[in-house]
Amino acid sequence: MITKIVIIILSVMGLVYFLLRPSSPQLPTAPLANTSSPTIVESPDGKASLTMKKTLSNSLVNYTFSVDKPIFSKTIASTNTISIPHNTWSPDNKYIFLKEDQNKEINYNVLSVTGKEFINVSSLFREKYPDLKLVEITGWAAPTLLILNTQKSSFWFNVINRSFILLSSL
Repeated sequence: MITKIVIIILSVMGLVYFLLRPSSPQLPTAPLANTSSPTIVESPDGKASLTMKKTLSNSLVNYTFSVDKPIFSKTIASTNTISIPHNTWSPDNKYIFLKEDQNKEINYNVLSVTGKEFINVSSLFREKYPDLKLVEITGWAAPTLLILNTQKSSFWFNVINRSFILLSSL
C-alpha cells in the first residue's frame, strides 16, 4: 500500500514539475538566405554554359555568375536586378554581356568568361555620347563587336579597344 502511495506522489510531483518547469529560452534566429534555382544559359554551339545564382538575404540579392568557375559576383538591393540577355554569348564563347537595372538606370556589362575582364559599356557610352541614350544592346555582330541601339543611331562596341563605331542614324 505504501508503495502505491509513493508511486502516486512521485507521479503527481513529476506532473507538477513538467507543468511548472521553466520553458527553454527562445534563441534568436538569423533570417535564412533564400536561394533561387540557378538560371543556366548555354552558348549557341552548346560548348559552354553560363550559370546565374541568386541569393536573397534581407533586402539584398547576391548574384553569382559562373562559366566552369565563378567569374562575377555582385550584391545589390532587392529592388534592382541583373539579368542574362537572350544573345548573351559572343560567337567564340569568350565573352558574355549582362543587363543590370539599378533604380531604373540600365547598365550593360561585358565580361570575359575567364573573369579577368569587366567592362561597363553603358558608362563608357554615356561618357562618349552624353546627348544620346543607350536603349539596348541586342547581341553580337562578331566575336568582339556588340550591337548597340539608341533612339537615333546604332553602333558597334569593340570589346578589344573599347571603342564605338557609328553604323547608322535615323
